[in-house]
Amino acid sequence: MAKRNRPNPREERSLRRISSTRVVKQSFLIICEGENTEPDYFNAFRLTSANIKVIGQGISTIGLVQKAIRIKEDERYKGNSYD
Repeated sequence: MAKRNRPNPREERSLRRISSTRVVKQSFLIICEGENTEPDYFNAFRLTSANIKVIGQGISTIGLVQKAIRIKEDERYKGNSYD
């Protein structure tokens, strides 16, 4: 039979608290072409491990990239950084 690792009740136990490490959530900024469908899709995910901000713009692809760069800079100015 396998030997089980049971703590000996007669040994002294440590009374120190176990410190937990705090996990920092990642933050994602998603900027979409569509105004309703894409933001609804991404907002439907229930994530506890990350923060997500979804912005729907309703503009063309080239304009969306330029707008995304401006939004990212504005968010950084507000103190929000995204991964």
